[in-house]
Amino acid sequence: MPSIDDIAAEYVERAAALDPCHATYAGIAGHDHELADLGADGFAGRAGLDRSTLTALDAAEAPEPRQQVARAAMRERLALAVERYDAGDTTSGLNTISSWVQRVREVFDQMPTQGEEAAANIAMRMAAVPRAYRQLSATLLDAARNGRCAARRQVEEVAGQCAAWARPGDSFYSGLAGRLTGVPDSLRGELDVAARAATAATAELGAFLDRELMPLAREKDACGPEVYVRASRYFLGAAVDLPEAYAWSWEEIARLRDEIARVSNLIEPGATRQEAVAILDADPARLIAGRENFRAWMQEQLRFELHRYLGWPGQAPSYKLGERAWLRAREEERERAGNTFSLKEFHSRALRQGSMGLDPLREALARSC
Repeated sequence: MPSIDDIAAEYVERAAALDPCHATYAGIAGHDHELADLGADGFAGRAGLDRSTLTALDAAEAPEPRQQVARAAMRERLALAVERYDAGDTTSGLNTISSWVQRVREVFDQMPTQGEEAAANIAMRMAAVPRAYRQLSATLLDAARNGRCAARRQVEEVAGQCAAWARPGDSFYSGLAGRLTGVPDSLRGELDVAARAATAATAELGAFLDRELMPLAREKDACGPEVYVRASRYFLGAAVDLPEAYAWSWEEIARLRDEIARVSNLIEPGATRQEAVAILDADPARLIAGRENFRAWMQEQLRFELHRYLGWPGQAPSYKLGERAWLRAREEERERAGNTFSLKEFHSRALRQGSMGLDPLREALARSC
């Protein structure tokens, strides 16, 4: 019977082959020239690996605490991945920052660019972009026809991203090819052809989003409670009582308002927030040169952040909800340890567990006390 370590090692190897973008991000060699299969079979294959790995984990023995932690961490991630695939979340996913549209484009930012081997990998991967985007278009369209489509705002924004990346005379892929050094003449032509093909495929994807997916997109930004529950678990690695978290969030807003009032009073006794801001704005020591340019930049950033939050359910609150879960785990540890509790030891022991969801982390901490 394979050990937990064996199961994990096999999973990493097979997952890298099924998702070469992830392999590049993780620094796993041998896949920098490839892109993932973004058709229905590709998504099914990745979900199939998750399912079979869960079965293997359930059957394996884990006598040591380290193995128990590893199994719990993998179970949490893989079980949720299967659940999200079965619900159609992964095959319908489209947003402005973390969907397959961006992953295909951004993986090139993570690739080595020096030397002939690097250039050859980039050329082959760029040549694979048209096929990947055709597959993704078919997958998104099939999901939309089955009632699972991104919000109209997200479709529109991503179409705009594609247009920007494929801008004539200033496309991302042509720029990348032009920046590569140490490229022999025999490969330079291949790079240029691949860059043109990837640029055309990106423009066509944007046109597809406008022409075919936009009419099927939902008008509301809200994804619904079922999707949101899974999305929240994805970012936290923990199941959250969302109505309770929502009520607690309003309590936090009230606390922050009280803090704003306190700080405003420190700036000028009795000052309101608006008055405190005006005082600071009038202070030459606190001014930033080029206010209009700064304001325009901030407005663009706020616009991007708004669209990111609307298209990425569960992500923004995960910071604060994650902090709350961490603090709760710390208090649980304090109660268990009593007078022997050490904040330094708690943090050291928690970090030694490795990267994992918050639920398996709390369980691991409880076992190891």
